[in-house]
Formats: sequence, C-alpha cells, structure tokens
Amino acid sequence: LRKRHPVPEKSNPEIDAALGNRNGPGTRFTDFEVGLGQSFEPGARRSARIAGGNAAIAQSSANIDEVTRTVLRLAASAYYRAVHANERIKLLNATHELAASVYATADRRFKAGDIAVLDVNIARTSLARVRAEREGAEASKALALGELRQLLRLENDVGVEGSLALPGATDLTAALQTASQRPELRGLEAAIAEADAERHIAGLTCLNEGTIRDWTKHGKFNVTQGKNWDASGAIGPWL
Repeated sequence: LRKRHPVPEKSNPEIDAALGNRNGPGTRFTDFEVGLGQSFEPGARRSARIAGGNAAIAQSSANIDEVTRTVLRLAASAYYRAVHANERIKLLNATHELAASVYATADRRFKAGDIAVLDVNIARTSLARVRAEREGAEASKALALGELRQLLRLENDVGVEGSLALPGATDLTAALQTASQRPELRGLEAAIAEADAERHIAGLTCLNEGTIRDWTKHGKFNVTQGKNWDASGAIGPWL
C-alpha cells in the first residue's frame, strides 16, 4: 500500500525584474536582475483559509440580518405605539366632549343658583386635565410616527391604522424549529467556525531580505553577490 499525501496548491509564477545604473571607479555600467518565483501552499492550509473566509462571510451576513431584525423590531414598536396613541386620542376626544358638557351644565346650574362655585371649579379642572392628556397623546403619536418615518426612510408624512387586539396563540413547535435561524445564533456559529478554521493554520513567518549595496558594485550583470549574507535576511518565527 502506498500512502498518498495531499498535493500542495500552487499559485501562478511571479517574475521580478530590476534595472539600474551602477557607477564604479572609472567605470559605469547598467545592472539588471530577473527573478522567477513559484509559491506553494499545502492543501490543508488553503482549505482552512477558505473555511475561515466563508465563516467570516457567514458572520457578516448574520450581522446584516441582525441589524435588519433590529430595525424591524424598532419599526414595529413605533407602529404599535402610534396605534396606541391613536386609540387614546379617540377615547380622549369622547371624554373631552363629555367633560365639556359637564362643565357647561355645572356653569348653568351655578348661574341659576343650584350648585356652589366649587362644583364648577371641579368640572373646569376635569376638562383641563382631559385636554392635557389629549395633547400628550397627540405628542406621543407624533413622536412614534417620526421614529417610524426615520426607520423606514420615508420622506412624506405617514399615518397608521390598526387594532391592539391580541393575536392568536403562537405555534410553539414552529417557533422552536426556527429558533436556530435567529441572526444572533447564526453569527455565533459563524464565529465558532472561523475560530476553528484558524486552528488548522500551523503558523506564519516573515522574511526581510537584506542587500549590501556597496558589494553589488563588484558584480557586473548580477546583484546576487550583495544578497544572502549571514544575518542579512531576517526570517522568523519558524517551526
């Protein structure tokens, strides 16, 4: 039996070229350098890198879904607050008519001498309280509609119509089945996958190529004589 090792992945060859003038004692010449490089990457490392990239994309998609979900939740909250304020305004309008009628009746009876002025003041205070509550409800509605228009990026004024009646019973089984698709859970799964992909990368290393420029003047057509000296090409860390 022959054990097969994964074939390293390779990229396209790279060609480097350099050209310049060299001045020496009593001489001047043109120096050029041509290099050909080919990098190889183990298949496992490439797969880990791709897995990490896919996990990062999945996490970004989950974050976008979470932002969308947050905006929808805020828009729904603003909508129901506007509906609630609208219902309050309708109720307070009817209450205002009743309070105004009570105040008018109390004023007529006071002028007729049937009741004391205290009863008129109580009716007037009740009417003022209803007016203040109605103005507060109108302000709450305007605030909720402003938030809704801002969240939905609407330029014109908006109006809402709806009911505050409770919906039907929630299907618990369906809710549990869709719980795994929540954006925040998908984001955590993507982060775990990205972290797991990075575990397969053995390590990274850096090379700092060094050139002794004065020594390159000794070479007429090649500058490699000034490279690869001891301690001129720092590299590390290594396994």
